[in-house]
Amino acid sequence: MDGRLPVEPMPRVWGGPGNGEKCDACDEKVEKSDLVVEGRTERGRVVFFHAKCFYVWEKERIVVAHERSTWEFERNKAGQPT
Repeated sequence: MDGRLPVEPMPRVWGGPGNGEKCDACDEKVEKSDLVVEGRTERGRVVFFHAKCFYVWEKERIVVAHERSTWEFERNKAGQPT
């Protein structure tokens, strides 16, 4: 993940036929024949994905979140501030 996409979870997402939105993951247009997944992060950022791009992003997001929490746990265990 290069920082362009949010790492925080989206509490709610919805989908439907594409309407020319730009996929935030691949930068390609979501055509009417494609399924667009739209979500809003906890911080209010709205993002659009092709359905396949959403699933790839979600999987990567979970890995990054796990790595961050493991790193913070190890730092706290060592007595270092986060």
